[in-house]
Amino acid sequence: MSRSFSDELRLELQSAGDSSRYAGELSDDWSFRSPSGGLLSALGVAAMREELRRLGATEQAPLSCTATFCSVVPAGEVSVEVAPLRIGNAVSQLRARVRSAGSDELGLEVSASFGVPRKGPEFCAARFPEVKTVEESPPGSGGVPFAPGVVPRFFQRFEARRAAGNDLWARDWSGGEAHHARWMRFLETPVDAQGVLEPLALVALSDTMPPSVVQYLGPGFEPFIAPSLDLTVHIVRSTQRRWLLCSARARVAFQGYASADIEIWDDERNLLAFGTQVMLFRKPPKLLP
Repeated sequence: MSRSFSDELRLELQSAGDSSRYAGELSDDWSFRSPSGGLLSALGVAAMREELRRLGATEQAPLSCTATFCSVVPAGEVSVEVAPLRIGNAVSQLRARVRSAGSDELGLEVSASFGVPRKGPEFCAARFPEVKTVEESPPGSGGVPFAPGVVPRFFQRFEARRAAGNDLWARDWSGGEAHHARWMRFLETPVDAQGVLEPLALVALSDTMPPSVVQYLGPGFEPFIAPSLDLTVHIVRSTQRRWLLCSARARVAFQGYASADIEIWDDERNLLAFGTQVMLFRKPPKLLP
C-alpha cells in the first residue's frame, strides 16, 4: 500500500535544545530515482514548522524556502536537524539539515521564513498562462518524460493532464518554446480539517521543471536526467481546490546546467506558489522501472 504525502512528512522529536533533532522515514512512493528533491525540501520545512510549534509560534506559516542539495538521500530512515536563526512574534527564520539516519554525509540544507498574516498591499501582477483548461486537457496525459507507460513513482501519486507543450517521447512536434504545463490532482489530497491544501505540497510540486528544457530542444533530444542543485519556493496563497496547474519555463541552458522557474495555480486562476532552480544534465544510466 502506498504512503500518502502526509505520511512522508510525519516526524518525531528526538532531542531538543539550541538545535533540535527530528526523525522520519521516507518511502520510494514519492521518488523519481530516489525521493524527490521537492519532497525532501518539504520534509525539512515540516521539521522547522514542528520546531516553531514546540516553541509556541503556532500561528506562523511557511512563506518561502531555499534548499541546497548536496547528496542523494535514499528511501529509509532520515534525520533532520533544525536550528532557529531568528524567532520573532510575527516572522521567524530557521534552517534544517536532512540526511540519512546514522550518516555523516549531508543530504540537503533548507532555510525557510515563516510569518503571520499582516496588513499591506494586495495584488498579483503575474498573468495566468495560456494553457488548456482541465476539461480541454486529455485525461491520462501528463507530459511524463522517458516513454509511454514509463511513469516515475512520484507521478503515480497524481492524475496528470498535459495543458501546454508536447508528449516528450513523441516525434510529431517541433521545439523552440521552453514551456511545459500540466494539471495535477493528488489521488489522496493532503488537506487540513477545513479542506485547505497542505502548503508544503506546493514545495514538492515545484520540483518538476525539467520537461520545459525538453520543449525547447524538440523531439529526438539526447536523453538526460536533471538533478536539482537548488530549489527556491515562495508560497503566496492557500486553496481548497484540487486541480493545480504546474507551469514551468526554462530560461537558459549553459555549460551543462539549466535554470528554470515554475508557477503553480489553482483552477480558479489563483497563483499559489512559484519557484526557481538550477539543475545539471547527466546521462541516464537506464530507464526508470
